[in-house]
Amino acid sequence: MVRAFRSELLKLRRWSVLASGGVMIVATAAIAYFTFHKITSGYTGPEITPLIQAFPTTQGLITVVGQARSLIIAITLIIVTSNIAAEWSQGTLRNLLVREPGRLRWLAGKMLALLLFVAISLALTLLISAALIIFASQSQGISTAAWTTSEGMRTFLSSAMRCSVSSASASLECLSPC
Repeated sequence: MVRAFRSELLKLRRWSVLASGGVMIVATAAIAYFTFHKITSGYTGPEITPLIQAFPTTQGLITVVGQARSLIIAITLIIVTSNIAAEWSQGTLRNLLVREPGRLRWLAGKMLALLLFVAISLALTLLISAALIIFASQSQGISTAAWTTSEGMRTFLSSAMRCSVSSASASLECLSPC
């Protein structure tokens, strides 16, 4: 399983996989910033009212950053699916699954490597988006005291864990055989 894990990690260093991780980071940060801008510019509407109410509380940071949760899950699924599709189109998936003794170890190594990549890219995405929003808030003179308290950080981390679990479960569903 360790050899399969290492071989899958090599495949995840391809420029297309790293580029999709970069797209996830940039797109999520942009959505978080646009949401922040809507809240701070006085935009009103039924979809923004709950965000405005949660903004000054300890849930404000994750409320803004969490607006891109669906996009994160979608890009995660695209990364996992494209990885499997590339092996299928090259014919390597079929050959690797034919070998009976190592099939489960290979699948476990593949799943672990993909989940590790998803976890790292998700953590980077949330951290960069949160740092961008905190920086933008402080540059506009908006207090971030509620976000940076221990309760605010606990709220942010628990919501980030829920997002990572949902991304991981979506990835595992994509990998599981029908």
